Amino acid sequence: MTASNHALTTTSIKFIAEARGQADAALAAALAHRIQRIQTASTALVLGGFVAVMLVDVPNEWRGTVVWIVPWLLVAVWARAGVWMRGAVGEGYERFEPINLGVLVSAAVQLVLVSAWALHGGGMLGFLASFAAGGVSMNLTIRWLNRRCGVVARAGEIPASVGQRLTRHLWLTGVLVLLSLGTNRTVETVLLQAFDTAASLGYLALAASLTKGVVELRASGMATVLLPIMARAYGQSGKAGRQRSVPESSRYYWFLGLTG
Repeated sequence: MTASNHALTTTSIKFIAEARGQADAALAAALAHRIQRIQTASTALVLGGFVAVMLVDVPNEWRGTVVWIVPWLLVAVWARAGVWMRGAVGEGYERFEPINLGVLVSAAVQLVLVSAWALHGGGMLGFLASFAAGGVSMNLTIRWLNRRCGVVARAGEIPASVGQRLTRHLWLTGVLVLLSLGTNRTVETVLLQAFDTAASLGYLALAASLTKGVVELRASGMATVLLPIMARAYGQSGKAGRQRSVPESSRYYWFLGLTG
């Protein structure tokens, strides 16, 4: 999912909010449309590469069930990558309801399906199908909510100056995101797979997720809110508007850290 979206989520938030700060609704809609088209192509490329690898080298644990696992994974990744992309577009419009409500709907759907499958005594394929179904439900929910909240993505002309900045931002941020993806727990995962058990790998993933969750609880949520606000301020009045918002944002971060 990270490889499919790379820098597109943060880029969409920044540039759409900036266009809104300039009161240019047509540009905001055109940017949303352009970025979503890039994300569709990127996701198709990543998933195509995944299928190609599976045709050449199937993991031993998947032999005999790969014809079920691969389609479920394709659906799950496509749906969830689209969710975070469309959620970012909504955040660029400073509408945070779609992504938050979409996550709640998906969590409820997955909880029901996983609980029912566990009581039935089912195996891994059923849980993977539940994960995919949760992603599809979240994807459909966020599409509907974006329309209800006035989040517009429509083909239109993007000025050359904005297009150049958009391309440069995508390249620089995309490389940074992909480097982070390649180094984030990659070495630990490879070593545990080679010298230890799958259970140890699971414990590592769980511990890392809990640690990351603590950090995101304090900072990431606020960062998500601040990015479109600061980009809109920059669109309205340039660097002066952005400079006014930085000290206030810093004070909020200090407050969150101290109360935590």
